[in-house]
Amino acid sequence: QKHQTPATAPMGYLETKRKTEVEQALKSMKFLTDFLVSLSVGTSGTLFLLESKKDDIRIDYEESPLVPGRSVVADEMCPGMLQLYQNHSSVRHILVQGQHDPNLATVATFVKNCQKRANYESKIRQEQGKSEDEPIIVPYTGL
Repeated sequence: QKHQTPATAPMGYLETKRKTEVEQALKSMKFLTDFLVSLSVGTSGTLFLLESKKDDIRIDYEESPLVPGRSVVADEMCPGMLQLYQNHSSVRHILVQGQHDPNLATVATFVKNCQKRANYESKIRQEQGKSEDEPIIVPYTGL
């Protein structure tokens, strides 16, 4: 009878199962590692791009209610923001007192520009005899 070394011995059920589980675990770790590396590279790239364009993004946000024509931002965001500002003194206080914080200053400017647009649209509605719920198209000369 020929003696078998461990390298040439047939694998038993438990050894085969262990080997399969190890291979699956390695595949899972490889996927997880690839995912985490991709996520970190993508996030770093996005943050780098946003940081370099931060002022442009801030100005675009602040001035979005002032665009000519129809403004989705003015139609969807401004009414709620104006209602918060006008009806809640704590919100008004935070925005007025928070001018040293660039984020709060941006929101305060946005609300001020929403009010400018609302006043302008109200004036146009009065001049043209339109109801309060009719949309107004701001001329391309802007506000």
